Amino acid sequence: YTFHETDQLRVPKYNVEVVEVTNGKSDKDETTQGVESLKYMKRNYCYNKDVILSKISTNKTLTAEDAVKEVRYIELELPEGSNLKYMPGDVAVLMPRNDPEMCKKLAERLGYKYDQYVKVSINPNQKSKKSQFPKEPIQISELFEYWLNLTEPPTRFFFRVLAYFTEDKLHKTKLREFGDNSSDGKIEYSNYCYREKRNVYEVLFDFDTVKI
Repeated sequence: YTFHETDQLRVPKYNVEVVEVTNGKSDKDETTQGVESLKYMKRNYCYNKDVILSKISTNKTLTAEDAVKEVRYIELELPEGSNLKYMPGDVAVLMPRNDPEMCKKLAERLGYKYDQYVKVSINPNQKSKKSQFPKEPIQISELFEYWLNLTEPPTRFFFRVLAYFTEDKLHKTKLREFGDNSSDGKIEYSNYCYREKRNVYEVLFDFDTVKI
């Protein structure tokens, strides 16, 4: 992909709206189940009632420090009475939590209050109406800590999108360069993201003129 000045930003999959929550209800949605459901979500960190919460008892890195990708050995400590049954070849789905202090700094950097509520909904123009997010408003703290992947290297598409949200010419040019599919662009992207192991969180601070 090569950028052109006439390029336009694609229609987003999700709409994010800041809302006010009073007495457990959003002023934007009368169908919200209120604060109790928010507490339930935070307590379980997901919406599948069959999920089993466990602690990581062992976390060892198996790859060398200079490896492009890490491979880890992880052991989970299951709660008593979980009665979890599994067979060789079964897949475990993990729901990690981002570091709260890191999330607070990013929220401040982007101009959000940590206790602010937002409602994430499917854009009406999308063919698929299935959302990965709850119907109820959630706090920025929960969104950043449990829902967003902030510690993975960003994709080239991520850089192409960010380029639309800065007026700084130098930053816009560099973001477009990282998002370009040309040979030079791919090399620059690989050096910046993978060789130096930068993630989404760090990119948003490196390009501090981006406002999203």
